[in-house]
Amino acid sequence: MRTLQVEGTAQLRDGTKDHQADPDAINTYNVKLALAVWRSLHLTGSFDQNPASGRSVRHVFARTMGVESDIGSLKFRGQYGIEREYTTAKQSQAVNIGFDLRLTHWDTLSTTFEGHDLFDDTLSATTIYRLAFTHRLGSAFDLSVGGSVTRRSVSGVDAPDQDEVKGEAKLGLHF
Repeated sequence: MRTLQVEGTAQLRDGTKDHQADPDAINTYNVKLALAVWRSLHLTGSFDQNPASGRSVRHVFARTMGVESDIGSLKFRGQYGIEREYTTAKQSQAVNIGFDLRLTHWDTLSTTFEGHDLFDDTLSATTIYRLAFTHRLGSAFDLSVGGSVTRRSVSGVDAPDQDEVKGEAKLGLHF
């Protein structure tokens, strides 16, 4: 990775429709930034205003910042983001923190914490804990076993009827 990498797009839309002002013709801006502070420490960030997906445009301001570090057998990644809809009173924030520990050349233990908060008419929160073990079977295959626990709450009160516990096993083919 280069020391500094900046990437961005702007989509400027025609603000008229049948010679009248078009309120749906809003511009889209996107900027991404990556900075390699050291060989093993990378900082990332992004800013989105009115991101488009297909023909629809979302009326939001979104910002994220993150860090990635790879020191010896430990890999760390973290990201924090805020998204605000400016046509409503809706705001969300998300945090994602993960660690990968290489036990051997073939084995990796991974853990992740995800937290999502939505501020709207009510405050809802989702917390996800993940744990996985991956064993490489040569250069072309790997076997992963993992699981996750998802907890939800609404207005600060746990919603145990919406909790989820999942487990999975995967056989991966790399080509």
